[in-house]
Amino acid sequence: MIPAGWWRAARVVAVKETRSAFRDRQTRMYTLLMPLVMYPVMFWVALQAMTLVDGLREARTVSVAVVASDDGAADRADPLRDALRDDALDQVVQLARYESLLERGGRDDAGDDAAAAAREAALLAELEPRTRYTPDAAGADAVLRVPAQGELVLEYDASRSASRLARDRVEDALERLIELRRAEALGMPVAELVPLDFERRDLAEDADRGAFVLSTMLPLMLVAMATMGAFFPAVDITAGERERKTFETTLLLPVPRTAVFTGQLISVAIAALAATAMNLVGIMLAAGHLLSMLTDEIEITLPLTSAALMLPVMVTFALFLAATLTAFASFTETFKQGQALLGSVQMVFILPALASTLPGIQLTLGVAVIPVVGPSVALREILRAGGDPSALPLVPLLVCLGTSALLAALAVALAVRAMRGERAGVPTWVAKLTGQGASKS
Repeated sequence: MIPAGWWRAARVVAVKETRSAFRDRQTRMYTLLMPLVMYPVMFWVALQAMTLVDGLREARTVSVAVVASDDGAADRADPLRDALRDDALDQVVQLARYESLLERGGRDDAGDDAAAAAREAALLAELEPRTRYTPDAAGADAVLRVPAQGELVLEYDASRSASRLARDRVEDALERLIELRRAEALGMPVAELVPLDFERRDLAEDADRGAFVLSTMLPLMLVAMATMGAFFPAVDITAGERERKTFETTLLLPVPRTAVFTGQLISVAIAALAATAMNLVGIMLAAGHLLSMLTDEIEITLPLTSAALMLPVMVTFALFLAATLTAFASFTETFKQGQALLGSVQMVFILPALASTLPGIQLTLGVAVIPVVGPSVALREILRAGGDPSALPLVPLLVCLGTSALLAALAVALAVRAMRGERAGVPTWVAKLTGQGASKS
């Protein structure tokens, strides 16, 4: 049984190292500021970019050439070109009427026919078809070749955005034209050509949609932020202390070395959990507001039950993460070496967490015992349950927690052993990974 004095010493060291770590500017930036600010800014920029791209795409004018590909095809190409041009003009008329209706506040007043017509005429004078159909293929964004018989050939350049846009607009116009020709041949309205019509009705609640969105993106972000939060503290308490010549002073404390090292590991885990908490706050501040600007059918919330279930998963994972990163950092002599080494090691945690984004992976007993993959998938399942514990796979979740706790204890033991070791220089394998000269083989 571990004596109470040992735990007291570890707790004091953990508090001291945590305070010291958060005095460092880089630690504060990567642990507190980046998780809190990065996602609101990232989501806002992405939203503005999507809006801008959609607007530019809709307003962009492209040219399409409709040409007869062989002799005798002119009689087929000319009517088709006229029909496509009329379709483009009809789209402009509809847009003008829609904008005119918006200007009148959504009122379609029958008594103001003259004013509405004048308003639409003014808009038509300003607008032009977004698709220009020409008989000349030179310089056109897409070319529709019409043979005398057989199928049409639409030529475009997939490496150019304007050409892809022209292809999409021609395909849409041809679909409308085919429906109109079919309706004229049958002598019936276009709407009656569809024998079966249906309405899509989503039975999911707004909160369920929000839980699905969170479960898709949040586990990977939590793992990434926890890794970044533990990065600098892990380097600082090992290579940083050696570089500052304070490592020996730490070892002179009148307490067991294992208590000192365990307290340092706990401080690194606290930094990882702080980054995770700030990440959650940043996501909840950004995602709910910005998604509401796109749609009102998603409600972003984090139930207290989900947060409580996520806590033990993140605590055990953070301790495993902190011990692993610190164990590797203990083999380095300088802060620069530690950064170079952990830059590669942290990918070992972030890349497996991508499993939480794969739709086919479920939290089974086999997945639950896989390091990093199990906790990330468990976080996804907890978020997807939306605060309903009965919807969770209880046995795999308990196995995941037990495995994570066991791995954390094993990682702590190995990290303490690595930190206690006396070494005269950098091992060869560390030198190869960091590009530094080795002084110990």
